[in-house]
Amino acid sequence: MMPPEEDEMAKQQSTRMNIFLMNGIRPHHSVVGVCPHHSVVGVCPHHSAVGVCPHHSVVGVCPHHSVVGVCPHHSIVGVCPHHSVVGVCPHPSVAGVCPHPSVAGVCPHHSVVGVCPHHSVVGVCPHHSVAGVCPHHSVAGVCPHHSVAGVCPHHSVAGVCPHHSVVWVCPHHSVVWVCPHHSVAGVCPHHSVAGVCPHHSVAGVCPQHSVAGVCPHHSVAGVCPHHSVAGVCPHHSVAGVCPHHSVAGVCPHHSVAGVCPHHYVAGVCPHHYVVGVCPHHYVVGVCPHHSVVGVCPHHSVAGVCPHHSVAEVCPHHSVVGVCPHHYVVGVCPHLSNTEKLHFNIITKLSNYFTYCN
Repeated sequence: MMPPEEDEMAKQQSTRMNIFLMNGIRPHHSVVGVCPHHSVVGVCPHHSAVGVCPHHSVVGVCPHHSVVGVCPHHSIVGVCPHHSVVGVCPHPSVAGVCPHPSVAGVCPHHSVVGVCPHHSVVGVCPHHSVAGVCPHHSVAGVCPHHSVAGVCPHHSVAGVCPHHSVVWVCPHHSVVWVCPHHSVAGVCPHHSVAGVCPHHSVAGVCPQHSVAGVCPHHSVAGVCPHHSVAGVCPHHSVAGVCPHHSVAGVCPHHSVAGVCPHHYVAGVCPHHYVVGVCPHHYVVGVCPHHSVVGVCPHHSVAGVCPHHSVAEVCPHHSVVGVCPHHYVVGVCPHLSNTEKLHFNIITKLSNYFTYCN
């Protein structure tokens, strides 16, 4: 016979277990019905301090290498936990200057201020930043890979496709006349002409194959000697006619309007578009690859991250907790057979009592 207090604790634990199972929660690695490895809410019992998985977190403390309670991989507060304490490289630093590849006292790899020579937009290192343009997993600003606002370097909607741009857009992921590969102030040191990299330039002269000072590959004005229509290269054109697959003078690869004859739905290419229906894994007209709602579906905090979402969503491709492969209405697919049996029994009992009432 157990003491009353132990008996009461056992009953409470049993009740919690039933609640867990009814909600599809595996008691081993979840506290709030969320797998702690991919969670946005909930507590990861192994390495989370504020209920946020330190790998994908915006808030919380990564106990391993965070200085200001921010996971250094996707951080908002640019503190590089490896060699920085508020912007100071601890090894041979002088007043916050990382001696290796710094620009203006800022380590270009993890910096928040300064210019990251690779692909920064406003002095924000795109690898770990949230403010500015993080090309990989930014929340605010413009993520060049998945963004709609600003300039998505591959297939932007607002603005100009950076590969063939007309307006101050570096073809890869810069927005301020900065060649993201080796420039700091708009000058590509290897082949620049008047401070303009001839490969991605709008003005200037491409010394290899220019016509009237315009590189025919990325130009809007000028003449592409091979297959131009009205002086517009049909491959990258905004105006003009692409003889291969354009409709209404819009190249379906980089277009905003137009019809892609291959996989459009109501004039919306599911790969690069904002509105419409992606037949594979759209969520209300949001393509998870280049989504609009300011939420990168891969590392998002708000919205539905298909990989590690909170709202009982199958982390792979589901919208409402039903993974077509192995989910059962928000049930962790890793549940043991016994746990699944318990879940099914509890569900059936619950349905029975609901029916009786």
